[in-house]
Amino acid sequence: MPFAPDEVTIEFNDTGCKITAFDLNIRVLNWGQLPLSGEPQLPNFAMSYAGVVAPFQIPVLPFPLIRHPNHFQIVQYLDRFFVRDGYHRGTRFLHQGIDTVPCLFIQASELAQLGWKPDFIDLPQLFGPHPPRLCDFWDDTVTCSFIRPALQHVYTFNMGITVMPRMP
Repeated sequence: MPFAPDEVTIEFNDTGCKITAFDLNIRVLNWGQLPLSGEPQLPNFAMSYAGVVAPFQIPVLPFPLIRHPNHFQIVQYLDRFFVRDGYHRGTRFLHQGIDTVPCLFIQASELAQLGWKPDFIDLPQLFGPHPPRLCDFWDDTVTCSFIRPALQHVYTFNMGITVMPRMP
């Protein structure tokens, strides 16, 4: 597994497992969510290990555990530039006097590529004459500070058995 023990823990029990990802960029996906080109292929679970002495234990997970890239993402849409991912990193860069950084630059041809969500900033305000900017994070009239606890993702998987009559 490409993750260090301080990033992910996997606890198995009789009915499933619990995965705790301490790095919020580590995600559990289902096979249909993998960003693959073409038809998604399920993994081949037929594994042979020559010379292995029983008992041999290996956790085989029925889902992919991946590290979501956390590139600073800038989107150009119409005549504007937007931060799609990286607001906090962007403000930290500016606060440290860094105004040029590597990023993933996307030229969007439609609004969906902007990454906008309905619970985000209203579109009229976003496309208005004075849209919010990264430096507004320091303006107490438009933002506020708060302390929140450190977060982690916990995925719980349970496997149940349902006995049903066979269909002819």
